[in-house]
Amino acid sequence: MNRLSKTILTPAIVAVMLAGAFAAGAQNPPPPSGKQKGLQKPISGDEVKPADGSLGKDVILVSLKGDLIAVNGQQTTLDGFSAAMTAAAAGDRKSKKVEFDCGPEVTADQLYAVQSQLQDLGMSKVRFRWGGKGGQVPLVLPSDDALARMASLPPEDILEIRLHDDNTITVEGHTAAPGKLQSRIAERLAANDKIVVSLIPDHDCRYNAIVGAIDRLTNAGAQRIALNEPQ
Repeated sequence: MNRLSKTILTPAIVAVMLAGAFAAGAQNPPPPSGKQKGLQKPISGDEVKPADGSLGKDVILVSLKGDLIAVNGQQTTLDGFSAAMTAAAAGDRKSKKVEFDCGPEVTADQLYAVQSQLQDLGMSKVRFRWGGKGGQVPLVLPSDDALARMASLPPEDILEIRLHDDNTITVEGHTAAPGKLQSRIAERLAANDKIVVSLIPDHDCRYNAIVGAIDRLTNAGAQRIALNEPQ
């Protein structure tokens, strides 16, 4: 299993994978305001998409629609994805930003398989298109150092949320209505602002459910979100 089976961390506008886990910014991100440094770093919308709405020259567009994968409009396969991304980055992988355009049918397993390759390539700045009208949810994939720091966190600083393929959500083992998720997380953050949200999707959990949950979490004020390997 590659490094992404450890963690990807996201901020209030970013996401991550753990145990499998998620990511942290540019390979070694600057510390976020002195708290749990290195776990995450959001990237701004301006960094990814210019004001005119076009993709910037430093952005690579990855499209996932069903079983089809395309990099900047050129169709590829999962086996060929790393090579396609390397070619698109033109020798500048670390500074390139990756924008995902995913169909609602894309599963957590498909997303994880692609993001794990980005992790191995050292491409850490990611955004998901979401909700139409140019909406996006940014992500920062974490370095190994960030993953190690997360693994050392005390249990009270980790909040586990599971996303099931039947669209139900459990928070620390208790079912939560999607509409109540934001308020519940806001309450927990008010009591402990050091919490890292560990988001664990089922294998067949759909893209819209995953990114929708991340969107609600960031709106609730979650600054550290780990999107884990599907289970």
